[in-house]
Amino acid sequence: MEKWHVGQGNGAGCVFADAGRMRLEDGDTMLYPICQVIDFAGDMAANTRLIAAAPDLLEALKQLVGNERRYEIPYDDYMQAVAAIAHAAGGD
Repeated sequence: MEKWHVGQGNGAGCVFADAGRMRLEDGDTMLYPICQVIDFAGDMAANTRLIAAAPDLLEALKQLVGNERRYEIPYDDYMQAVAAIAHAAGGD
């Protein structure tokens, strides 16, 4: 699974993926951000970390829903996880 990470320094407020790394001819590396978070209410850092964690959170939900012990999860929580997976996949 591809890892996303939060930018530092000049990249603060951006989320990057290792797959978005491009090696330039002079040996430098260029990173292209997945997104840039705009700080409307002082929550930029928290929102950036949440977006960077999204692939890991989705994978955790998929494992939870697919686990054979899923019947131990309250039904409403299970359905909320299923709905979140569908939403992430582009469904409503």
